[in-house]
Amino acid sequence: MNKIYIFLCFSLIAFSCSTERKDTQAELERPQKDTKIQLVSDAGFPKNWIGNWKGDLKIDNLEKDTVINIPMELNISPSGTNGKWNWQLVYNGSPREYELVAYETAKGHFKMDEKNTIVLDQQLFDNVFISRYDVAGNLLMVTNRLIGDQMLFEVIFSRKDSINTTGGEGEVPEVKSYPITVYQQAVLEKK
Repeated sequence: MNKIYIFLCFSLIAFSCSTERKDTQAELERPQKDTKIQLVSDAGFPKNWIGNWKGDLKIDNLEKDTVINIPMELNISPSGTNGKWNWQLVYNGSPREYELVAYETAKGHFKMDEKNTIVLDQQLFDNVFISRYDVAGNLLMVTNRLIGDQMLFEVIFSRKDSINTTGGEGEVPEVKSYPITVYQQAVLEKK
């Protein structure tokens, strides 16, 4: 049993350690090793993802004890530049323009350029894009999952300073958990 805890502890440490990198515009614009973007998923990115996706976004906020629904759209289209796609989110009629940039396609690594000096890492695993980041003391995880002719969009939100710490006794590693305070979900249909 002790060996399992030690293995688990080292595995968690190994997978959670990373070095922080600052991306420059030059890095975003660097050409890919391949001149053509390879399909990096069974879901057929980018072919099966391109289009106009519409649905309702349900926002469940535990802190405010509210649940609201708003119309949402995700419009994905080629940008005209190899390795870049227009990624437009529309919440309640208000558009936000982003650009998805291929970074290391063989590894499924992309960047979401918010066009305001913010660039977020995006990882594509088979049929799901995942992004995780910390902004203004909040931890967010955003996913876009392609399921047939639907896309499941989710945002999971926690406060960085709201930590529950358990374990840490003997050979049991200390574990910090962050209670979820806001959950957003939309099932989008391709139109």
